[in-house]
Amino acid sequence: MALPRPAEMIEDQPVHLVGSFEVEEVTGALDDDHLRLGVGEGGQDLVGGEDVGTHASVVSPVQVQGRLGDGAGPGGFDGVVGGAPGPGADRRPVVGDRCRQVPAAAQGRLDAGEVFGGVVHPSPSDLTEAGRKILADDPDSPGSLGIAISEAVEIAAQNDDTRYALGSVLNHVLLHQTVIGEEAITQMAMAGDTPDLVVGCVGGGSNFGGLAFPFLREKLKGNLDCEIRAVEPAACPTLTRGIYTYDFGDTAGMTPLLKMHTLGHDFVPDPIHAGGLRYHGMSPLISHVYELGLMTAEARQQSECFAAGVQFARTEGIV
Repeated sequence: MALPRPAEMIEDQPVHLVGSFEVEEVTGALDDDHLRLGVGEGGQDLVGGEDVGTHASVVSPVQVQGRLGDGAGPGGFDGVVGGAPGPGADRRPVVGDRCRQVPAAAQGRLDAGEVFGGVVHPSPSDLTEAGRKILADDPDSPGSLGIAISEAVEIAAQNDDTRYALGSVLNHVLLHQTVIGEEAITQMAMAGDTPDLVVGCVGGGSNFGGLAFPFLREKLKGNLDCEIRAVEPAACPTLTRGIYTYDFGDTAGMTPLLKMHTLGHDFVPDPIHAGGLRYHGMSPLISHVYELGLMTAEARQQSECFAAGVQFARTEGIV
């Protein structure tokens, strides 16, 4: 049964799902030496692309906020674009990005942010009390999203012309991101099919919640019977090994307490490349849904993720 097309969807709404592939047709053209996706005969993969900004976007909120402090990479870049000064302006957005642990991977974000007038400081930095304290304790600290949030909140609190816009974790961000799932449902309806499994990566929860929640709504209404699965990095297994309790959203303890799955706000994940946001906590909404048993979660090593990426690229031709 095809899911009902949401009445509120706009006809020209951009759709981020980049392709639907009949696996048997794709793999049938390959010899036995090539890798194959293990989804079964006649299965379909519908792939959501993040190249056009499916990460939590904060462009709209920051268009009226002036200078910006932010902790996340793509969200921070969106903040720079939205808060970019107009011609002749002498102010520039400030973004504290979590780029100290993976400078090569973050370089593209740094360059793009600077194009739009951003000043990007690796976190932890010596610009804030929170950053200086962390560097004093550990000069080689790889940083984390929790640390960057502490620095960004501190900067915003000390400057009247600065606002802090978080690009992940919080409930309103996930609700904003549900456009991803609504688009996916629309495209599934166009294909006349429904998924057996909705799966996505989860770091802070915004992308995953944005994709999964519209499908969860249809599942709760009885229109869909599928598994909803979150996959997180084994180096930062918040859902699978964290405690469901109240904790700070940042390292320095400057935010309100949030009831969520957490590894402890002082936890600093290893500087891995496949770790998403490298965040100690999890979206309160995702945590609640997980506690209710409405979704499953598993943790994967980054080597497994890279191997799967190579397998997918060789099978589908998408890197």
